[in-house]
Amino acid sequence: MLTVSMLLFLPAVLAMSVWRAYAVPRGLVIRRLKFNPKHPVAARTALALVYVALFVNTLAVVHAAASIVWHSISSFDPLISKLAPVAVYPLVYLAFEWVLYYAVKSSAAA
Repeated sequence: MLTVSMLLFLPAVLAMSVWRAYAVPRGLVIRRLKFNPKHPVAARTALALVYVALFVNTLAVVHAAASIVWHSISSFDPLISKLAPVAVYPLVYLAFEWVLYYAVKSSAAA
């Protein structure tokens, strides 16, 4: 049941993460977003780490989905190995949003 619900939410989480991957750097460049002034070095480091983790995991999910669609898989065992990044993806996105909440503030709130 958990796997089915995760697969149902995957397109939404993928779309949200692609949007965030575009919107966060853009907001920082146009100064709509600012790093947390209390801990600027920790905020930048943490955001950079989870941003890279989200980017790498997004590429892994897209690669897994493309390889599943591209190649016909005759048994269930290779499918399980390809679904590992898909299972971890919502957790990586949740970690990204958590760090983003504490590391970046809007310029109106800062």
